[in-house]
Amino acid sequence: ATTTALIGAELLVGVLAAAPEPTTVTKFLAVGLQGIITAVAGVGAVTAGAAALEAGARWLKTAWSSRGNATQIKVAAKAFLTMIGQTVMAVASAAGVRASAGRTTALRGLYTREQLVAQIGNKATYEALMDVLAARGVKTNNAQLLGSLLKKVPNPLELKSFITKTDSPAELLSALNDFPLTSFRITLQSVDRVKVSTLTSLMKKVPDPLELRLFLKKTGNPGELLSLINTYSAAAVRTGLREIDGVSIKPPFALRLLRLKLKEPIPTRPMTPAQAEFLNRPLPRLPLNPTEAQKLAYDAEMKARGAVLDSFYQGRQPTTLKKATPGQLATDREVGLAYQALLDDILKDAQYVYRAMHSDDLKYYTAAGKIERPGYMTNVMPQDANEIAYLAQIEGRWYTKSEGLPDIVLKIPISALEQRIVPRISGNNQALLGHELTTAAYPTAGKGGALQFLGTTSTFDPSWVIPLKAVNPGRR
Repeated sequence: ATTTALIGAELLVGVLAAAPEPTTVTKFLAVGLQGIITAVAGVGAVTAGAAALEAGARWLKTAWSSRGNATQIKVAAKAFLTMIGQTVMAVASAAGVRASAGRTTALRGLYTREQLVAQIGNKATYEALMDVLAARGVKTNNAQLLGSLLKKVPNPLELKSFITKTDSPAELLSALNDFPLTSFRITLQSVDRVKVSTLTSLMKKVPDPLELRLFLKKTGNPGELLSLINTYSAAAVRTGLREIDGVSIKPPFALRLLRLKLKEPIPTRPMTPAQAEFLNRPLPRLPLNPTEAQKLAYDAEMKARGAVLDSFYQGRQPTTLKKATPGQLATDREVGLAYQALLDDILKDAQYVYRAMHSDDLKYYTAAGKIERPGYMTNVMPQDANEIAYLAQIEGRWYTKSEGLPDIVLKIPISALEQRIVPRISGNNQALLGHELTTAAYPTAGKGGALQFLGTTSTFDPSWVIPLKAVNPGRR
């Protein structure tokens, strides 16, 4: 009967402790009842211990004086078994006392509704947090979980955002024990929803929270990002995303582009020592009043340097189409079609495309009444010449007439666009293997990563012309 009562009391304590929003009264009842259980269990331990000692004394006395008497031996054996049984009961009761005492201590730390409201500052925010927990499937012990979470994330509004963006509050609490709060603050800025298990796996793969936030912002899909990192490595994903500008390439397209870049990277090899020595020479400079011979020598030197640079991709030698294997050529065609489909999808909802250029070339468009020869275009309106040069990796040698920078941009209605072609790498070099949908070939000229394509138009309108200011004129 005592055992049954103790089991029933433990169940009642469990119900009181698991109440979704325990009050001070329910907490007091739970602590008090658990204390009574501890006391009763303690009495049981003492009683069983005393009985074991009494049976042990009886066994020793009878066994010592039995002198081979069968009846006495049976009495001694019975006393021995009784001693063993009572000892086991005493040990079990003592263990129960220790466990019950531990539960009593834990219950004293039980969070109550009044405590949490006081800690949060107002009832409305407390109720909002409880509603978010309920929405995440937490139906019992939610006050205790909320109290534990508030220990890790003291700001209630910040905690609400964390719970809303993640799938499991319990897993979130565990993750907060393993990772700094700052990491969550930074990385969760770039997601709407994420599984805690996915987020923690990403944090292990990409320990820098600022870098991980950038990765998440560019791709917009934590699960897909983790899959790519697991398949190719964080270093490979880092390199691929460096070549994708988040403004020019929106997240869904960025993931498609990243997959293409990772699956079929541009094959390159280091430059030769002779090429390195040639490019490391000091840039030639003209005197104030150069002769014609000096001008010709200067132009020849710069053209030679440009030819070498335009045969490279990111400072390395790419594979030429002539030296490519049949398999490489087949892959190149397949990837080219995938890039073209991606470009078409990116431009599907665009209203305008933009072409930065030198104003001297307007005469050709005016004469033809359209952009007849394919020219480089993008999908983002530049704010100034330096910005477009930085994003498009424009080298100053291409714009010698305007201090190394374009001086106008054409705002072209998408309805006027005819051809849209994905260029080959390194300035659409037709001798090289590989395609370059985002600017990446000339890292020394700028950040890159902007969408680029070769386009023609069916018409031309002078109203498209917008002057470009140069914040820092002069680019070599």
